[in-house]
Amino acid sequence: MSRYRSHNVLVTTLESDIYHDFLDERGLKVLTHHRTPIWTPMTDEMRNSFNKAARTWRLGDRFWKLANEFYGDSSLWWCIAWFNGKPTEAHMKAGDTVLIPVPVEEVLSLFNFGSR
Repeated sequence: MSRYRSHNVLVTTLESDIYHDFLDERGLKVLTHHRTPIWTPMTDEMRNSFNKAARTWRLGDRFWKLANEFYGDSSLWWCIAWFNGKPTEAHMKAGDTVLIPVPVEEVLSLFNFGSR
């Protein structure tokens, strides 16, 4: 499930003056931009309402690997990152505790994604 929704997409075509040369040089007719979603930060109250699995962050760990292991879908890596308030793996260090909210459908329901 993508974290992007259709209303967060901006499509640019060859008619756009700013991107005309860019698109033309690359042989593209359309360029799709995804706006960065702005989400409410995870509060302690929200975090405590979830069932979660705890894992010690190890060298070589990645959010996408954990998402694949716990959710069966690596594209849901952002759920774990958001839940922990760590936007990238660079914000984690070996020995940190990472919390994985389960089931993932509960996290997705906060974003009106519904069931998978």
